[in-house]
Amino acid sequence: MSEFIKNIENTAKRFILKAYIATHKAQRRDFPFTVSAESKILLIRLNKIGDALVTTPFIRLLKQHTGAQLTILADKKNHFVYKNHPDIHQVYIYEKKPEKLRELTRKLEEEKFDAVIDLHDDVSNTVSMLIGSLQISVKAALEKITAPLFTHTVTKKDPSVTHVIERCAALSTLFGFSPEPSELKISLSISDEAFSSAGEKLKDFRKSGRLLTAINISAGSPARYWGTDRYIQLIRWLKEKETEYIVISDPKDKLHAETVTEEKERIITTPSFEEFAALFKYIDLLFSPDTATIHLASMFGKPVFGLYVWYNTTDVVWYPYNSDYEAVITKDPNLDNISFEDVTTKFNPFLEKYIHAKRSTIL
Repeated sequence: MSEFIKNIENTAKRFILKAYIATHKAQRRDFPFTVSAESKILLIRLNKIGDALVTTPFIRLLKQHTGAQLTILADKKNHFVYKNHPDIHQVYIYEKKPEKLRELTRKLEEEKFDAVIDLHDDVSNTVSMLIGSLQISVKAALEKITAPLFTHTVTKKDPSVTHVIERCAALSTLFGFSPEPSELKISLSISDEAFSSAGEKLKDFRKSGRLLTAINISAGSPARYWGTDRYIQLIRWLKEKETEYIVISDPKDKLHAETVTEEKERIITTPSFEEFAALFKYIDLLFSPDTATIHLASMFGKPVFGLYVWYNTTDVVWYPYNSDYEAVITKDPNLDNISFEDVTTKFNPFLEKYIHAKRSTIL
């Protein structure tokens, strides 16, 4: 019954969006358009941490090439990714409540933006309707079914073969530049204090010649929790290889973390996203079922072993960009059928490469 109701809801949403598009069509304009350091651009990316992280390469290059004043409209679940970012002038947080949304819309209108860019890779009814209501002369996005709402669109690269970072960066053609893959780097603002605190937390586990693996157990969804027994097996296996490990998690998952290891001092949690991100500077390798942590590791060039749920989609998985990785991928809706043996079969040669490098003082 729940699946039936969900289908009805989705059908209703599609009908509402179609009707909205029909009454809010934007006038198509010449391509590209002119942007200068005096221009004010609103960028919109809601949803989760990983969704925000993959937009930062484009944002950094947009600022570098145009000098424009960039403002972000983000979500309660990801706005801190953009906090204190040197390329971002201001961050607004989206509010669903009608009175809050009216107030937000009023503030955005008062800003007198020259352009608004939808950074979403897929269709968001919420964002589409908000952009349709804003009185901004230039509205841009990747090509999708909501294209009539926008004055400018860019052909979306094939998601079955193209990384999401490259798909987002395709928006750069609007501004007359086209970055090389080597230029697409995730960026965050991390203070010296955060690095210092993170380094202090990990100092006892960073030992000469011994690889330090961070095992992340949090993934934002129960479907991507690999299972307590398998994490226990993994830790035992890593210890047998004479390597170091830590368990990292969202603070709300600390109780789960305490079930996978008896060495409580090796459990690292922090309410500060900035400090959490800084941890990745000091590890040697990440094991994770979560794309946000995978992108944080790639920001520091750390190798990653990932567990991916590739269910009911043809899009390429969100692997770490420009960073060495190996992975186990399931087409099931959860990680339940990925056994410990499935993981070690692929993880062992990948891990051994970095164990050898560490012992050879290459890392």
